[in-house]
This record gives sequence, C-alpha cells and structure tokens, in this order.
Amino acid sequence: MNYRIHGRAYHVRSPLTLWPIDGHHKFDKYGFIIHGAIDGYSKLILYIFLENNNNSETVVGIFEKSVEEWGYPVSVRSHLGGKNVLVADFMMKEVLTATAFALENLCIMHNE
Repeated sequence: MNYRIHGRAYHVRSPLTLWPIDGHHKFDKYGFIIHGAIDGYSKLILYIFLENNNNSETVVGIFEKSVEEWGYPVSVRSHLGGKNVLVADFMMKEVLTATAFALENLCIMHNE
C-alpha cells in the first residue's frame, strides 16, 4: 500500500524566498510540540525545535533566531492560527520597515 501524502505544489524562484512553517502535534499528549520550517526552494530544513508549548511567543522566538541565522525570507507560508499571529506581525513590521528604508534611499538617490 502506498500512503504517500501529496503536498501543495508551488513554484519558488530562488533560495530563502519562501519559508513554510508549521507545528507538529503528534506528541502533544506527552507535552511536546515540534516546530519546523523549510526553505521552499531547496527543501533545506531551516529549523526544527522540540518545545513544551505551542505559544505564539515561542513560535516567533524560534522564527526570529532563524532569521538571525539565515536572513529574512520574502514570504512565510503557514496555516491560519493564533500561534502564527506574532510571526505575521514580525514580518509585517520588519519587511515594511526594510521596504520603506529601501524606497526612501531610492528616492534620495534619485533626487541627487
């Protein structure tokens, strides 16, 4: 019997552009949650952590550590859930700040 699970197909143009993130709750009854992220282009495991909770603060903390190591992704893919809200807030704040800075510098350079 073939029990292969087929995931969603998507096209990623370059490494570290898209980070799918998720938590695995198979060991929840033992008090463990596995949090992980991969690079959508190369399927490289960016992080995998075993934690004792599924709090949004834990998820964003793990994500921030990974950003320090790998840099910012262009986008993050996750399911809608309360634990991912702080990751979305973090990305919105950081990416919009970086984009505004780049646009501001572009305008300054253009005006010179």
